[in-house]
Amino acid sequence: MRVNLKLLTLFALLPGIALVSCGGKDAARGDVPEVSQCRQAAAAVPVTDFDTRASVLRMRADAFSDCMQERGYVLDEEELDRRLLHKEQVKNSAWLGGDPALFLALYRQELRMNPELWRTGAH
Repeated sequence: MRVNLKLLTLFALLPGIALVSCGGKDAARGDVPEVSQCRQAAAAVPVTDFDTRASVLRMRADAFSDCMQERGYVLDEEELDRRLLHKEQVKNSAWLGGDPALFLALYRQELRMNPELWRTGAH
């Protein structure tokens, strides 16, 4: 039995190429560290008995976003949409799961407060 050396070499290198390309993508993003002042601004949003969970989460996400933008960071809208679409597809595939609209609205606000989705931008 004769083994094609080129084919064998190619299959041996594929996992390494995949790891390098995936690692390079994450490294290019430049993950933003947790900004404690922005987290505190989100936590400082006043809550009343008349606020719903969705409205409180939206106000906190707005405060967090404003703080991050003041520091020169930009929200990665493409990644936010990608994650939201993935979650929507998962929820829609649940048998008898119902309408995921409320869940997705809450999840969107949670994503806006996730430092992984923020990138360094122009001041």
